[in-house]
Amino acid sequence: MAKRILSLDIQEDMLCSVVVEQHGSELLVLACASIRLDDSSQLSTCVAELLARLDVVADGCVIGLPLSALSFRNLTLPFTDRKKMAQVLPLELEEQLLTPVDRQIIDFAVTGREEQGSRVMVAAVEKDMLTGFFPALMENGLPVRTIAVSLELLVRQYIAGNNVGNDPILFLHGGPHALLMALWADGQVVFMRRIAYPEPVFTTSLTENGEIVLTVDRKTAEQYMHLVCDRILSSLYYVGAEGEGPLSPQQVILSGCIAASGSWQSFFGRELTLPAITWEPMDVFSGMRLTESVQSQWNNRLYGSAFLLAVSGLQKKKNQTGLNFLKDEFAPGPISLFSRRSLTAIAAGIGLVLLAGSALLWVGYHNLDVRAADLHKQMVDIYKQTFPGATRVTRPYLQMKSRLQEVQGAEVALPLFSGEKRALTLLADISSRIPKDVTIHVSRLVIDRESVQMKGVTDAFNNVDVIKNKLAASPRYAEVKIVSAAADKKKGKIRFEIHLLLGEAS
Repeated sequence: MAKRILSLDIQEDMLCSVVVEQHGSELLVLACASIRLDDSSQLSTCVAELLARLDVVADGCVIGLPLSALSFRNLTLPFTDRKKMAQVLPLELEEQLLTPVDRQIIDFAVTGREEQGSRVMVAAVEKDMLTGFFPALMENGLPVRTIAVSLELLVRQYIAGNNVGNDPILFLHGGPHALLMALWADGQVVFMRRIAYPEPVFTTSLTENGEIVLTVDRKTAEQYMHLVCDRILSSLYYVGAEGEGPLSPQQVILSGCIAASGSWQSFFGRELTLPAITWEPMDVFSGMRLTESVQSQWNNRLYGSAFLLAVSGLQKKKNQTGLNFLKDEFAPGPISLFSRRSLTAIAAGIGLVLLAGSALLWVGYHNLDVRAADLHKQMVDIYKQTFPGATRVTRPYLQMKSRLQEVQGAEVALPLFSGEKRALTLLADISSRIPKDVTIHVSRLVIDRESVQMKGVTDAFNNVDVIKNKLAASPRYAEVKIVSAAADKKKGKIRFEIHLLLGEAS
């Protein structure tokens, strides 16, 4: 089953969503939608409306947060163990955040090591922001996979598609209301900041071309950007002062509104005295394909960030790095790890397995039933062949067993009436050999083809030996053995058992 992810890109003035399905190396955009946000907009209502517009089932959801919703701090802690850092950071931030720490979700990244500690970039987002729209995602069967920072994903996408080496890079993303700044060094984002314009400078039209329009005249816009560049340089100095030394970016990457015009490229290159390069995130996705329903409304600049979010959700979990606020009460439980689409597929699979199992059981039962009927018929035929006079055969095995026992019993009794009447001869021999002065009472006498078993009582132990010796003198017995002899205290008698093995003379 192809993997399908829905992204929810929360921007300052726009809410965008893209549904992407992966087929091998191809990325297919199934749906996209956007809603403009203003000061009166309720995020929960907008998310519910956006999901209704998309009307597409997905395996999960990836959320991208704007810098305007986050609080950033760069700190130095006297620890190198991440667990200790996680325990100390809430206490460290308690007096630095406007909202109480227990109402915030905190995540951090270690940006450097020192002899006795670590440098960390800490970010916090208010829980109330997420609580408002999380139920709408759960109701639509969309388990949240990641809550990331959209700007950080943009930077990582640029780094992944370009050979930048180990030199620090300054990344600037121009939005309608503010410029977003990120500094890449030592293989990760070490600093992020939102620098607001004195007033909105750009507006992005929702046309297919995604045209960027200035809301102020060019001269005023450049004055605003000059102030922004001063704050960028101050931030770079601050980051260097907090670390081991000044960080000097080797180039600046421009994206968003400031990448749409070549004049801004030369402006920022001149103001920051750095080589400036413009970059559009959607230019690197050659394997992307739009469905027919999406082609008419697709806008690269509008949906580019949302598309990157969805692509990050399609990556293997071990390859997903960066800040992630999916923790505390928003951490997924065992059930929420499965989307409605996944649960439907699992249920269908279980149903097919049960159906196949039932069919196999029925076939097996039918085969056993046929085999049992065949065996029953064979047993009836054998019984009738053995006992031709039988007319009614219902349970051939038990009837055969009973008839065989009858035949065997009849064979044991035959010697009484054959030859010299063998049993009577043995009785006469035993009786004649027991002395008349020996008192004996025989309680059991069993004669079969090979032996004679005699049980009884007498007056003394010596009598048992006398009987044994007298019988042993007879040529009819190959062996005479006393099996037992014991005193019966209640009756004052001796109970005995003697076993006689018949010889050839018998």
